Amino acid sequence: MLKHREQGRGVYAISRPDTDAVVYVGMASGISDRAETHLYRSDGSCLRGMVREADNLPQDVGAYHIRYVLIEEDRERSYFEHFAIGCLAPMLNK
Repeated sequence: MLKHREQGRGVYAISRPDTDAVVYVGMASGISDRAETHLYRSDGSCLRGMVREADNLPQDVGAYHIRYVLIEEDRERSYFEHFAIGCLAPMLNK
């Protein structure tokens, strides 16, 4: 989880607590708000819901690690997100 409330725009990566492998990459206009959504909402578009549907992932969503890079410009943020997904091939990005 984020140690402080970061409201900047950016790209984030969520990784497993056991292997540190990145399982999801996304972008947000408010990093902290989006991280909280991933951890506490349970629909299929959030980490809690995606992990619940994947039997091979640790189910304790609060233990997952969230890293981020602040990128204010929309186009650059979008490019970086696509680049990160292409390089890391996270299993939960469809």
